Amino acid sequence: MRTVANLAQVIGSEPNYRAPVEKARISDNATKLVDRMFQRLKALHPAWKQAFATTEDYNYAKQIWLEELLKAGVVTPLKLKRGLDIAATQASAFFPSVGQFIAWCNITDYSTLGLPTPDELPARVSKFQAVYCTDGEDKFNYLSDAEYWLLTDLCSRGRRDQWTPTEFKKECEQALKAIAKRIESGETIPARRKQLPTQTTVPTSPEKAAENIAKLKQIIGMKR
Repeated sequence: MRTVANLAQVIGSEPNYRAPVEKARISDNATKLVDRMFQRLKALHPAWKQAFATTEDYNYAKQIWLEELLKAGVVTPLKLKRGLDIAATQASAFFPSVGQFIAWCNITDYSTLGLPTPDELPARVSKFQAVYCTDGEDKFNYLSDAEYWLLTDLCSRGRRDQWTPTEFKKECEQALKAIAKRIESGETIPARRKQLPTQTTVPTSPEKAAENIAKLKQIIGMKR
């Protein structure tokens, strides 16, 4: 009787077979991440052996998981950690499916990203609008630099395009997902821009004013 691993070898030898992810595209770092992830999942789910009849099945499952995780774009420390954190809350002792684990990885925890939730964002934008493009921007209690850029982007485009309430909600959802994706991909969000202090006008004394007028008259050749 052929095991899963034996069957994979037969299928892989067919001329028309194409592996889901080319081996050349699988980095050593990604492989190490999945190895550590499997060790963690085994500790969290003590009945894991029931999912793998043989060592070959176990190793082949790791290969399939790695390919599927790469295709789903979740082989990043942040996403894998999220998946493992959720796995730790599950009551089942059995090993999860790769599809279930990918779904866990894709659940966005906005608070850990320094961002408001989709429900919180509209109110945050409304509150920020009162200080947008004023000295008050520096005093606003941002959750993170990422939230600063998110709020300034929405306020800027909202004033320019005059969104309807429906459009505003849609733009908030799209902008939040976009910046969350950037953070989860490992991109470093730049520090927020500081507002320049308001220039203070210093009154000129009568004596200094008279002196300046006299100098100006000399320059243009006027008599005193």
